[in-house]
Amino acid sequence: MVADLVDKHNITDVGCDHGKLDAYLFENKLIKYALVSDISDACLSKAVTLLNQMHVNFDHAVCDGIYQYANAELAVICGMGGAEIIKILRNNKSSIKRFILGPQHDEVNLKKYLVKHNYNITDDLFICDNGKFYNIIKCYQDVCKHPITKEQLYFGNRDIRSDYWDYIENRYDKVSGIISYMPLLKSLGMRRYLKLIKRVRNREKSL
Repeated sequence: MVADLVDKHNITDVGCDHGKLDAYLFENKLIKYALVSDISDACLSKAVTLLNQMHVNFDHAVCDGIYQYANAELAVICGMGGAEIIKILRNNKSSIKRFILGPQHDEVNLKKYLVKHNYNITDDLFICDNGKFYNIIKCYQDVCKHPITKEQLYFGNRDIRSDYWDYIENRYDKVSGIISYMPLLKSLGMRRYLKLIKRVRNREKSL
């Protein structure tokens, strides 16, 4: 799904790990150039080895966050927590304004940050892989705010590409189970969240 959302020929893959996403993009002729970067020299060296074997057009950099001189139209930042992605966006000194983000957790706080700082969220999908749900967000930085609803904040866009309904059902089962073991006073926040889940769930069932 991350690859499907890539719509620019020149990208930078931040925290590229072993470079498998970039290899897939090159193999399927979805990109013409990539700058791969990682804070870990050991991980980056594996990505460099893989891409060298493919004889593709790429550069690499060991750095924490977006390489300041990245010559790319789009940055992919996946496989880390939402708080870490916020830190990377806040410290971005490049000219890149378009992003595909894949937070492993803290996605709600990440989306709150995006809205507050004038990012327009164009795609917000939950994808299930091997029983785990991943949030994938595509956005670009704009000059004005683009507010989203509370439902969008927690569940993303109702999109045919997203496992939207499955994610809502998963949240309903998980949160209901947690609340059943919590004292009433300590579960008020979770109960408010469950009420939102129920409202969305009931509406979806009626469609």
